[in-house]
Amino acid sequence: MKVLKQSGQYLKKSSERYAVALVILFLFGLPVVLFLFFTGGFLAWVLLVFILMIIGGYLLYNWSSYHQGYRGEELVTRVLSCLDDRYYLINDVKFSDGYGNVDHIVLGPNGVFVIETKNYVGQIICYGDEWSRRYVGRRTSTYPLKSLSKQAKRNAIRIKRLIDTIQSLKPLNIWVDALLVFVNPNVNLHINSPTVPVLKIDELCNYIRNKKSKIIFSPQELESIGNVILNHAR
Repeated sequence: MKVLKQSGQYLKKSSERYAVALVILFLFGLPVVLFLFFTGGFLAWVLLVFILMIIGGYLLYNWSSYHQGYRGEELVTRVLSCLDDRYYLINDVKFSDGYGNVDHIVLGPNGVFVIETKNYVGQIICYGDEWSRRYVGRRTSTYPLKSLSKQAKRNAIRIKRLIDTIQSLKPLNIWVDALLVFVNPNVNLHINSPTVPVLKIDELCNYIRNKKSKIIFSPQELESIGNVILNHAR
């Protein structure tokens, strides 16, 4: 597989920033908490602990989100290395208008694939384009998610519009496949009537390799598609 664009550093750097902020909060907060505890300022101590817990929870949540996102994208890139050199990979495409990004795009002789990566754990439920996440504990609670499949389809449509600017390929009316890939082995998927293919990470390579297509793209056509995507994206 040929890599046309490596993964960006946004998720990794964001994760590192929140990790540094957590360390700073601990190093500066702990001495103050200990000082107030031993000097008898009980109310001030309780208030400070409460504030530090809120700030720490916020920082920890954001660190975890960015870290999991980065690790997930990194894992997909490694898994896709199973594809041979007829395939091209473009990672972390940010649209020039500043709205949204695509985690991975695979260009192959059998099609164009836009991959949306998710690193969720626990129970994820899908009914068509409706998605939710279920937390199981003393009380089972289900919370709605923004539609993951609609997000993947929007990105596929935007990539198709870029491809359609290539005059020689426009008559082919190229279809762009939107894929939703869950990378965490601890995710429990309940999928009903999905509007896009929903895969686990170990299913991704075989799905792409075995996808049937009426159009067989030449290396020159794939390079043209790759160039137009890179030229119109950040």
